[in-house]
Amino acid sequence: MKKWMVAVVAGLAMGAFGAPTKIIFDTDMYTDFDDVGALATLHALADAGECEILGTVVCTRGAPSLGMVEIINAFYGRPGIPVGVNRELGIGPLKEPQRSYAIYLDMVKANAGVVKHPTSDTAPDANETYRKILAAQPDGSVTICSVGFTTNLRRLLETPADAISPLDGKALVAKKVKAWYAMACRFPDGIEYNSGTDGESSKIAFEAWPTPVYFLDFTYGVEVKCGVPVSNRTEAVNPVRDVFKRALREYKEEGKGHAAWDEVTVLAAVRGWQRYFNTERGRFAIVDAKGKNTWTKDEKGSHYVLTVKTPKAEVGKIVDELMARGPMDWIDGRDLPMEGRAYTDVKRFYDRLPASVETNKTINGGVWGQCHHTTGESFRFSTDAPWMRLQWSLIGSGLSMNHMPATGMSGIDVYTWTKEMGWRYCATGRPVRQNDNELTVGVSKDQPVQINLPLYNGISSFKMGVPKGSKIAPLPPRANGVTKPVVFYGTSITHGGCASRPGMSFVNIAARKADVPIVNLGFSGSGRMEFDLAAVIARIDASCYVLDCLWNMSDELVKERFEPFTRELRRLRPDVPIICAEDCGTFRQTLSNKGAFVKSVVEKLQAEGWKQISFLPNTEQLLGDSEETVDGCHPNDWGMMRMGEGFARAIKKTLGLKE
Repeated sequence: MKKWMVAVVAGLAMGAFGAPTKIIFDTDMYTDFDDVGALATLHALADAGECEILGTVVCTRGAPSLGMVEIINAFYGRPGIPVGVNRELGIGPLKEPQRSYAIYLDMVKANAGVVKHPTSDTAPDANETYRKILAAQPDGSVTICSVGFTTNLRRLLETPADAISPLDGKALVAKKVKAWYAMACRFPDGIEYNSGTDGESSKIAFEAWPTPVYFLDFTYGVEVKCGVPVSNRTEAVNPVRDVFKRALREYKEEGKGHAAWDEVTVLAAVRGWQRYFNTERGRFAIVDAKGKNTWTKDEKGSHYVLTVKTPKAEVGKIVDELMARGPMDWIDGRDLPMEGRAYTDVKRFYDRLPASVETNKTINGGVWGQCHHTTGESFRFSTDAPWMRLQWSLIGSGLSMNHMPATGMSGIDVYTWTKEMGWRYCATGRPVRQNDNELTVGVSKDQPVQINLPLYNGISSFKMGVPKGSKIAPLPPRANGVTKPVVFYGTSITHGGCASRPGMSFVNIAARKADVPIVNLGFSGSGRMEFDLAAVIARIDASCYVLDCLWNMSDELVKERFEPFTRELRRLRPDVPIICAEDCGTFRQTLSNKGAFVKSVVEKLQAEGWKQISFLPNTEQLLGDSEETVDGCHPNDWGMMRMGEGFARAIKKTLGLKE
């Protein structure tokens, strides 16, 4: 157990969102408190592996700004992030503290043990911090996210070559910076606080900046509200909560939340503008001494303003969820206790078959083509975490079929267990895209959890986030003593078609009702009992084999292959029971031709002295009420439940388990 827990801590995922975005965060942390939410959002995304925070610099001198940044960095477990502050130019301390500024002063005083730079005066020069960070990074890899005055960026452009880099500031930015995301615009024209307060720096910086600049404008951000969920957090220590709780009250925004200018800018900078925004291309300019800006559309311009794509209310919910997470540990699915994965010599981690099957030309291509589908695979564990954040990305871009919903084909679902009720459905993760799907689930302390993976799609990455320090443990062996899996080999119905969600596959239902581990080797349209597959399946040390291939085989093919396949499986695993299933059918209750042949083979083998081989007729699977399928063949959830119960009875009888 201890060894496994170490592996979990060491195995944090890089992230479902691809390579982490390298971010330098530049803030005023001055007269408003959305900066606090922005930095909390940034840390939440860093915890999830979506970004790497290279530095956190401030553009206000002689203020508690950097001290507040240090408090948040320490809270999220990153006290060593490089920091810096501007010198000589720009904005100094306020003469009359405003509401947010006063909150920062109080926070810095209350957290004196964490704060190294309570007034920023002793902090490194932001120029030095920027140049050191940029010089050390790969070309074109850094994103700058500024949610305050543009002073630091103007100063960076004006730096000469030095011992840190032979490049001057503009050349260094051109070489290392991919993009600059700025909360600094009033679209299409007007005066915006961040760009206007130090208008001289804004004019210089935006005119001279050599890489693309993406603007989040005032009018977009003011209509996205956030902060109420984080203000309601109840943990003993949470500085983000403390700031928002007090600020929302003082701003009289307790019920509706605060404008999310800075938080939305961070979201765009880390995840890229394409996911939630459209853009208009043009040129942004500061046109007078008061900092007034104008916007000119220009298809050759290097400036882009973010416009609405995802509804603003949804963007607000995304930001709120990130802000309210608090520090988290993220665990790669490859490090979670898992069932249903039978082989380790695979091409992709979650594949259901060994890599050698790909080159075996005696096995039809549909088998290998679907071996990455994760049907039957699940994570099973207990945790003391009160909630889990689940993220998964998919191999296939097709989320659904015309007779099977996306929740079943590409979604996940969660079950929890209690002594009184056993395994009970808890939540469904609905896929909305190929990558970056998410689900948050609340659970009770130390409650057993099972997460079923997609039925007709594959997982390219999976990770689970829990509050930092939470424990994850494998479930103990089942009380009935069954430790080896029941292995199902079959067709699209075995595969899971067409359950509404993974837990409603009849194989998964049978597993819950019989309380046994399972391996699902159902292959849609491809369960044809090729002789070589018997040896592949026999590699699994099973408690029982279930053969359910008749739907994919003609009468002639059943007569040709069923008996040789079954004999080979028994030869390789002489002591393992075999259940031979008839092809199910909702419009008949009589024995099918193929079913009759299989039954005769079973009776023949029993007469030869075979033990523990049985025949499961259609009448033990579907009821024949004509309401059990989506298309006359593939069961709906009603049919899946009937089949799951029938197969569970057969498994219990075969394994000698109590009904």
